Amino acid sequence: MNLIKLLFASLVFSSLSSFAQQSISEKTKSELLKQNTELNVQIENLKNENEKHKRIVNIKENEISKLKKKIKYYKETLSLLSSKIEATDKNVNFKITSVNGNTNTGEIVIEGIAINKGILRTLQGKSSIIYDPKGNTTRGYKMSFGEVTRIEKFHKDIPTKFKLLVKEIVPKTPMLKSVNIEFYSTIGYKNDHLYIVFNNLRIKWK
Repeated sequence: MNLIKLLFASLVFSSLSSFAQQSISEKTKSELLKQNTELNVQIENLKNENEKHKRIVNIKENEISKLKKKIKYYKETLSLLSSKIEATDKNVNFKITSVNGNTNTGEIVIEGIAINKGILRTLQGKSSIIYDPKGNTTRGYKMSFGEVTRIEKFHKDIPTKFKLLVKEIVPKTPMLKSVNIEFYSTIGYKNDHLYIVFNNLRIKWK
């Protein structure tokens, strides 16, 4: 009889223990699932926040890039307008901004800006003669204004870039002693040609 009681008690204890373990296991599983869900929500929130910050960074980088371009433009404009190498004829002012030479070809590119301080006129390169420090001469072979070779309406106070290409200069020549340029120009139907001279232009060889 005592043996039967012991067996019964053992079975009851075993059942209760198993139930308790199952209950704890279910509780633990439920808590883990809850924690996992919360972690997934946090991860999604962090992803969304990260994407938001990425968009903000991209916007700021674009703004910085635009500002850099503006600063570069303003610096170049200031350099163009503040050049001290200049010549003027009949209210048209010419300023030299760069003189660059190509060591492989000997070609020189003279760049500058022209500003008409007078009345409306046309403007086109006619001829140019260049002297080096030893007295040797050569000629420019192409004069352009932006993308054109002739300005039909050269308005007052509108800066215009110009470029003169020069060939047959001995590479490493330190400077151009004298650059003489003649321009075709008309005011209405009247010829009003221009002639300017630049002296001692230092060449930057590349």
